[in-house]
Amino acid sequence: QKVLLRPNGMNYLKNSHVQQRIATTLKLAPNHLSAKVLLMKSQGRIPKLLSLKGSFTQIDRATKPIIAVLESGDLDNAASSLKDAIYGIRRIRSQLDSRARSCADSLEDLSNDLSQLSKSKLGRQNARYQELLRNYHSSLEKVRSEYNKLASDPSIQEELLK
Repeated sequence: QKVLLRPNGMNYLKNSHVQQRIATTLKLAPNHLSAKVLLMKSQGRIPKLLSLKGSFTQIDRATKPIIAVLESGDLDNAASSLKDAIYGIRRIRSQLDSRARSCADSLEDLSNDLSQLSKSKLGRQNARYQELLRNYHSSLEKVRSEYNKLASDPSIQEELLK
């Protein structure tokens, strides 16, 4: 899965051996959504736009590196993971349900701010470092706000429960 998130990683789906393994996985687990989407992608049959559920699933997958960095607290070694997250969000943005795009945008901003913090070699008392930290906290609050807006919308909640 990490291979697919790399730049040009989706090219692996063109490999017939990879397609066969995905098809086998789908036969063994017919409800395996990831396998279904990957097989459709490998065959050029992927939908142009994702459903709301599909959008949230893809956002969740694309942002796993952000969560890993936040959980570890290890900003010193986070640059590569955050780059993967930013790439993943940008790659799926045009396919997202329009209601989920602002959420994805806020997560990309958060990734960018975390990335800048991780690259910063400034001391914690440095004014520029403090500015980067404020930007990060602002982005984090924007993510919370976007999630809360979606969570409080009854029509979205109803659609997600279908």
